[in-house]
Amino acid sequence: RGQGASGRQRGGRGWVASFDDYLADFQRVVERIAVDHSEAPLVVGHSMGGHLALRMAARVPFAGLCLTSPMVDLHLPVARGLARAILTPLATSWAGDRRLGLDRGADRFEGNPLTSDRARFEKYRQVLRQTPQLETGPPTLQWLRQALMSIDAMWKEVPTIDTPTVIFGALCDPIVPVEAMEKCAARLPNGRYVPLRGRHELLQESDDIRAALWAAMVQFWAGV
Repeated sequence: RGQGASGRQRGGRGWVASFDDYLADFQRVVERIAVDHSEAPLVVGHSMGGHLALRMAARVPFAGLCLTSPMVDLHLPVARGLARAILTPLATSWAGDRRLGLDRGADRFEGNPLTSDRARFEKYRQVLRQTPQLETGPPTLQWLRQALMSIDAMWKEVPTIDTPTVIFGALCDPIVPVEAMEKCAARLPNGRYVPLRGRHELLQESDDIRAALWAAMVQFWAGV
C-alpha cells in the first residue's frame, strides 16, 4: 500500500499506520507465490523494499536476498535518540501527517540524492510527470517514526536470518548510511556486502555502475 499503483493515504503523503501493514501486504504476495511455485523465491529488494525483505526473511523461507541500498538505517539531521524523543509526541498528535522536507532537490538533477546519471534522472522525472499517481510523495513524521521503530526491530532479527544475502551499497548514498549496510551484511549469518559507486538508486545509475551491479547479481544468483 502507498507504493506504485496502489492507493494512497493522507492525501498522497508517505504515510503508514505501522510497518506491520507493509509486512502483511508482503505476506499476501509470498502466499500467492507459494500457490503458483513449489520452490522458495529469490527476492530482489530496493531501499524500503530491501528493509521489508530482510524482515520477511525472518518469518518465511527465501532462496536468497539480493538487496540494493536497503533501508537498514537512515541519515538523520540529529542523533537517533533525540529524533525518537522528538518524533514520538509529534507523530502521535495532529502533526503526524506533516510532510518532511527529505525530498528537497529531488526534482533537480544537480545535487539530487538518487542518481549521477542525468539521462536516467530525466527519464524518471518524465515518467512521474506522465503518471503522477506513481509518485509516493514526501514522508510524514508518522512514517519516519514507524520506519525507525521497524529498523530497530530489524536489527534484532538480523542475526536469525540465515538466508543467503548480498547487499549492494552505494558509496555516495545520502539516504542510507554506507557503514550501516556494511555492518548489516557482517551480522547476517550468510551475508555479503558489495560496495558500488553511485547514489541511492543503483538500478538507475550510469551504464558502468549498472553493469557491475548486474554482473555481481548474476554471480550471486548462480551460487544460491
